[in-house]
Amino acid sequence: METPFKIINSSAPINEYKHSIFALSEFQNQQVQYQVASLFNYFPATTNDPTTLKKYLNYPELAPKTKALVDDIMAKNLEPKDRIEALQKFFTQKGFIYTLKPETYRNNLDEFLFERKRGFCEHFAAAFGTLARAVGVPSRVVVGYQGGSYNKLGNFWKISQKDAHAWVEVALDGKWVRVDPTSWIAPLRLSIGGEQYFSLPEEQQILFSRNRQMQNQDSLQNVIYQMKLVFENLNYYWTVFLLNYDLQAQLNFLRQFQGQWMVGFFVAFLLLITVGRNFLLKKKSEKPSHAYFKLVQTIESWAVQNGVDVNKSETPLQIFSKIKLKFPYTKDFIDDFSSAYEAVLYKEKYDVAPDPKRLKKDWDKIARQSKFPKSAPPRPPVAS
Repeated sequence: METPFKIINSSAPINEYKHSIFALSEFQNQQVQYQVASLFNYFPATTNDPTTLKKYLNYPELAPKTKALVDDIMAKNLEPKDRIEALQKFFTQKGFIYTLKPETYRNNLDEFLFERKRGFCEHFAAAFGTLARAVGVPSRVVVGYQGGSYNKLGNFWKISQKDAHAWVEVALDGKWVRVDPTSWIAPLRLSIGGEQYFSLPEEQQILFSRNRQMQNQDSLQNVIYQMKLVFENLNYYWTVFLLNYDLQAQLNFLRQFQGQWMVGFFVAFLLLITVGRNFLLKKKSEKPSHAYFKLVQTIESWAVQNGVDVNKSETPLQIFSKIKLKFPYTKDFIDDFSSAYEAVLYKEKYDVAPDPKRLKKDWDKIARQSKFPKSAPPRPPVAS
């Protein structure tokens, strides 16, 4: 949605923050519908203050091969735009693969850039952002949503959690300019949206990732897609009907169709869809991953109560880092829980993840020590 600047209406409370950031006021386990006004082709200006820009040039010590790449680009005395183009050429010509199953890295750019070359949007955004800073171009990683599927019947976009995305903004000519390295590796992920892209077998994802459109879609796939549009549209209007009308307004609306059996069938059909959808949501919430997310919320609430400065735009891992810094005795648990949480979140390894009930008991023991943080001994690591 480019740069959203105003929420017109929403089925759930939404908070507004600086830099066009909007976040739900509370956790939702069902679809949220909203209308938003957005600016297109908007490039916010950067600051001329060297001190402010300097923080966008910080980067860690580079591994040998990565440093050699940076030194080679810098030796050519290129202009900032040319350095970005040189990095783009590197990413497009070195056989990188976009996948949600890259396995764990050791936080080593050489391993990612020159050996395994497998990752998803966050890997490519973080790697490119680091390289951009190393060649002297201020950069920052941006996270949000990209993609979605447009329903032409109802004239709305459906955005799912699979459309979560990370990209980069670089400071060029006094403006923050969007650069998305994923578009060099897997343009198909951006053109068809995350939900449709990740529904493909991984072999097809790799095979077609560099195409901008899917190839060889048969007639059955097209029929299924059209049916999906119809069901999504019915669900959309049914939800709007429930949310935007009180009981009397709903009855008045339905009286218009008194005696028309097709309408009765239609309403019964929508009720069936709603009940089925709620049942599926309930079953989904019973997965082990849901318990992990609830534990994340518990830990974040504890952090706020104990004086940790928590920003709702921060990721759980960023908040965990703040907790460790303020309460060192939580470090062992937080480190091990962070690893388990990432495994569930990105790899969906529910079968090998630690039991969430046991994790909750371990955390409760640690949380009770908040009254006596100085004397509390370190907790044993969480077994995985």
